[in-house]
Amino acid sequence: MAYTKLIYHIIFRPHWSVPAITEVHERDLYAYINGFCNNHKCKLIRINSMPDHIHILVSLPPTMAVASFVHDLKIAAGNFLRAHPDKFPLFTGWARSYYAGTCGPMDKERVRRYIMQQKEHHKNKSYRQEILRQLKRAGIEYDEKYLFLDCETAETSDENGKVDAHNGQAYDLGLMVIDETGKVYDQISMVNKDVFFG
Repeated sequence: MAYTKLIYHIIFRPHWSVPAITEVHERDLYAYINGFCNNHKCKLIRINSMPDHIHILVSLPPTMAVASFVHDLKIAAGNFLRAHPDKFPLFTGWARSYYAGTCGPMDKERVRRYIMQQKEHHKNKSYRQEILRQLKRAGIEYDEKYLFLDCETAETSDENGKVDAHNGQAYDLGLMVIDETGKVYDQISMVNKDVFFG
């Protein structure tokens, strides 16, 4: 018999880091994610968000890969948000990338508090600064020139071809990882120092 405690700190965001998670309705999303976790035999320890990203501290069963969990959660939560356009009008989908770091029992309380204090924390730090800090803290090597490669081209067109640059703001479009050959990945199936990207 295996005895495990697999806790992950997961961060993901809407396409273009658009502020799609409305504060007035964020608890509806949290309740949905909690139900998703319960239905998949996972334990949601803490959840919190900013309009442009979400943090989850979750314990997964040993039979569930973190990549599968995040993939299925993003599909289900995306469907939930799309089903409520009156509450989440800016949501168009999730960015493909995400951050997931393992969290040992000794770090669990620190990470739980960190997630709980997101609103206060982001008064002084951007999502970009937060991700860079997480990568450095986890000891993950990256080249910043590729990390937010497409943040300056965060424009979409509507059905009439009109470009919307999100009110003149540039949004980070994703974490990019470069392998030793120079190939760019925005979905990775490798493990690096207990941190997964997908």
